[in-house]
Amino acid sequence: MRVLYELAHADGPTATDLGRDLGLDAGYLSRILRRFERGCLIGRAAAPADARQSLLRLTRKGRAAFAPLEARARGDVAALLDRAEGPARRQIVEAMTTIQRLLGDPDAVAGARGTLPAAAAPGGATWVG
Repeated sequence: MRVLYELAHADGPTATDLGRDLGLDAGYLSRILRRFERGCLIGRAAAPADARQSLLRLTRKGRAAFAPLEARARGDVAALLDRAEGPARRQIVEAMTTIQRLLGDPDAVAGARGTLPAAAAPGGATWVG
């Protein structure tokens, strides 16, 4: 899920970029990417700066496979936030915005109107919302 999320929200990362950003072992990530490629979920294009590197992207089929996973995660977050009443909900969102700002993700802060960080462990989703 996390690799799909990164591919859905990044602009042509390389496998090296993904491995570094997610803290994944290169061999493990390579196996994941090969499975995604066999399933026609991702495509590769040579990087203009270094043809030895491939820029990765979700295919139309990959986006279609990811969409229900993201929708379910958003629904789960909405259900959690719905349990909080007015002032509590506002405090939760403010706290999440502070966390996102402190972690250095200005784009996430700009759109933080209810996103919730989930497990950041490899294989888990991080910013769900």
